[in-house]
Amino acid sequence: MKLSNYGVGTITTPAEAVRAIEAGAKYLVTPLTDADIVAVGVDRGVAVYPGGLTPTELFAGWSAGATAVKVFPASVVGPGYVSMLRGPFPDIEVVPSGGIGISDAAAWIRAGALAVSLGGPLLGDAFHGGDRKQLTERAVRLRGIVDEAQAAK
Repeated sequence: MKLSNYGVGTITTPAEAVRAIEAGAKYLVTPLTDADIVAVGVDRGVAVYPGGLTPTELFAGWSAGATAVKVFPASVVGPGYVSMLRGPFPDIEVVPSGGIGISDAAAWIRAGALAVSLGGPLLGDAFHGGDRKQLTERAVRLRGIVDEAQAAK
């Protein structure tokens, strides 16, 4: 199987961003808002999702040209935060990450999130010899939840 569209996460420096892109990354995810990292992605035509929590951080990433901004850790603020951000920043695209469970995804989508980022709740023990069938079942369940929430918007 050939991967045609993969990204690299936890990018923290512009040099890491360059290395990831040179290795073939099609998108970059960061835990912080750094305009220089966003510029590397924008200049090379690669999607960038910088992380932040405060309105200042999120708007700075969005203004720098991010594809969307990652609200991290999202569980600290909850889905209502996305709705509140839309007041002063009506066009901002938001992807919550950190502490989100499968059943939480619908609330985030209905609040206006572009997507949701799930780690452990989706992957479970799949990387450690876990049951891949259960991983597939979780992914199908998540997809159904997101599709239903998007249809209700």
